[in-house]
Amino acid sequence: HIFHFTSRAMGPAIWQQPAYDVTGILQDADSGELVAGCYWADIYRCDFLDPQDDAVMSGIRRFFGEGWSVSVISQARDGGRWLVRASAPNNPGELFIFHVDERRMEYIDAVYPRLPETALGTMSRIDYTAADGQPLFGYLTRPPGAAPDAVLPLVVMPHGGPEARDYLTYDTWAQFLATRGYQVFQPNFRGSAGMGRAFAQAGYRQWGRRMQDDVTAGVDHLIAAGLAESGRACIVGASYGGYAALQSGASQPDLYRCVISIAGPSDLVTMLRWVWTEAGANSDSYEYWLKAIGDPRDDRAALDAVSPIRAVDDWRLPVLLIHGEADSVVPVSQSRDMERALRRARKDVHLVVMEGAGHSRWLSRDETRVLSEMESFLATHLPAGGAGPAPVVGAGFGLGRNVGHQAAVAGAAFEDRDLTAPAAQGPRDQRDAGGDTGGVDCEPGGEIITAVEHQVMTGDHPGGRGGRQPFGQGPDRNARVQGLQAFGPGLDL
Repeated sequence: HIFHFTSRAMGPAIWQQPAYDVTGILQDADSGELVAGCYWADIYRCDFLDPQDDAVMSGIRRFFGEGWSVSVISQARDGGRWLVRASAPNNPGELFIFHVDERRMEYIDAVYPRLPETALGTMSRIDYTAADGQPLFGYLTRPPGAAPDAVLPLVVMPHGGPEARDYLTYDTWAQFLATRGYQVFQPNFRGSAGMGRAFAQAGYRQWGRRMQDDVTAGVDHLIAAGLAESGRACIVGASYGGYAALQSGASQPDLYRCVISIAGPSDLVTMLRWVWTEAGANSDSYEYWLKAIGDPRDDRAALDAVSPIRAVDDWRLPVLLIHGEADSVVPVSQSRDMERALRRARKDVHLVVMEGAGHSRWLSRDETRVLSEMESFLATHLPAGGAGPAPVVGAGFGLGRNVGHQAAVAGAAFEDRDLTAPAAQGPRDQRDAGGDTGGVDCEPGGEIITAVEHQVMTGDHPGGRGGRQPFGQGPDRNARVQGLQAFGPGLDL
């Protein structure tokens, strides 16, 4: 849609996708003309309005194959060269220039050249059904080389937001855990974004209830399918996902062995009061939370019933709490109060407070500490056993230069028919989106896609961190660079 700021009115749709929320659009930077509409299905896609451009895009997607997300960063003015970024669950991203007339793909750079695809886990979509019949899905990442019938320790990782979602793409946390011998399940429960307004609003005032049941239904499905075992799982989450992890510890202690909550709310009433104090009773933030969670004046008993801090007397599972001291989205007091309550009840709890860290967009040292704390805690309470050698944090999982810089450098050679292009928003962005902006949800901006379906988004691609280093020598990368059989004679240009 085009939004008119003077009249405050939403105009007619300029492009729509019937099954998924529109992530953004591509526009010609000179004319402003709409070039393509982009969205996340399982993978990231852009559908071009011009049939010839769409044929080129189809050929590019065939070149990379199923399970690859491809986004167009820039085009030459004559349309003869396209700068594209491609990523997959086991590849955080590579940059290529496609020469249209020659049907030739030129390799430019990789985000993490030292991470060979064969050393990373495999990710697949898992479809399941909630108890009330609602179709749901999530993604399961299994360790590299794991036998198809191997029953491995499970880490359940609900996303933040909650109006966000997970995708079939590279996820640093999922791959980090998979290389430690764990399988990782990321459910898209009701209340998630990306599948239409009705699906997102089905989570309103369902914290600890329907949304929580949808996570449990996914774990039950994996158990019934013989992929997991009850009681051989831990649950890990950040922001809303941290709340869901704590609430799972309170309500499903037989299903899990341990809980890790990162920047998660523990007391919904005090959380809402804090938003009221910080943002104001008439703020968009507070109005959103009243709609999404409940009103502490009218719904106090219902909110207490699904606040993990109220369940500490009967608590049974060990808990790791991690929080940034400077968090301005979920205050660190939510974790400190939970730790204090658990200690008073003589329960097993450990709190890590990261000095100077916010809700998201952490420094490399903070992200490394979070991963290390998780690894140590899981090794104690859910040992993987038999896991192969694990990559060192920082040798591929660490943070470095942003891929947006790489795109700018690579695009400098173009004649700059640059597209104003939305970045493909990925799992790290959805878990800790937008930084500490005081937004209207734990992941600021998560609800905006639902409220305004066709916004133009800018920013950096998920996993877009890493320096410009020499091209990796893995066989999969070489095969893509050397072979263009996927284009074949059938590509109509």
